[in-house]
Amino acid sequence: MIKSKTAVIIGIVEVVAIIALVVFIASLLNATKDTSNSSGVVGIKSKMTIEVLNKMSDEEFVNYAYNAERTDGFLEEKEKEYRDPHYSTSTSSEAVEKIKSRINPPSYWDKFRVGQPDELLDTKLVDETDYYYAIYQKYIQHKGTGDVTYEDTYVVYKKTMFDYDKKTINLKNVNTKEKVKRIMDLYIAVDNSQNASFKGFDPTIIEKDNCFEYTYYYFEIVGGDYGLHDGISLRKSTIEIDKKDGKLLEEQVTIIRVARGKLN
Repeated sequence: MIKSKTAVIIGIVEVVAIIALVVFIASLLNATKDTSNSSGVVGIKSKMTIEVLNKMSDEEFVNYAYNAERTDGFLEEKEKEYRDPHYSTSTSSEAVEKIKSRINPPSYWDKFRVGQPDELLDTKLVDETDYYYAIYQKYIQHKGTGDVTYEDTYVVYKKTMFDYDKKTINLKNVNTKEKVKRIMDLYIAVDNSQNASFKGFDPTIIEKDNCFEYTYYYFEIVGGDYGLHDGISLRKSTIEIDKKDGKLLEEQVTIIRVARGKLN
């Protein structure tokens, strides 16, 4: 009976050891594996991936860049389709009026274009967070070839948090490293919402004595003319936020790797 209990205990220990070994091996594989999903979209999740990208062949690197998400790790899911009209306002009603003003008045169309002016259908506040107002707008653009209806949701920053014109964060209200990162994530990702050549990932922030240092990586894809290749580069960007006044200092960009893309 004693021998039987001992055998059971040894068996349990062996099973636990095997499970631990399997988990360890899986964690190692996960650190370097391609994180493509079934749609072909690639999610880049850690700085370790920079080393993996550098070890890839040019063909693997180029395919990875083309299939990467536009922004990975910057935004909440609902924010990924938001656009940035480059505004900051003090109130939601002011934000709505700012977005309304994007539609060109009839006088503009009479002077510069043939056809009818844009027809505004709706502009309204659809969400408000600590950092911004989300303004929905729908309008019809009357073209010679037919009418086209546009619908977009725009981020208008709260001026008490971030002054877009002055590129300044209000550090009295945005008073933690995490809050500063939230503003910067929005600023970088939404500001590039219509930039098809930008694919950013792995945003991070550290706090220093005199500034916050915000860093992210991105692929830049520059389309080549007919008969030429696209230009693809992997870059690291660093922006310092001065603790004295919250001013965003000049962006510092380092090119990590370049490759030729597809032939046009």
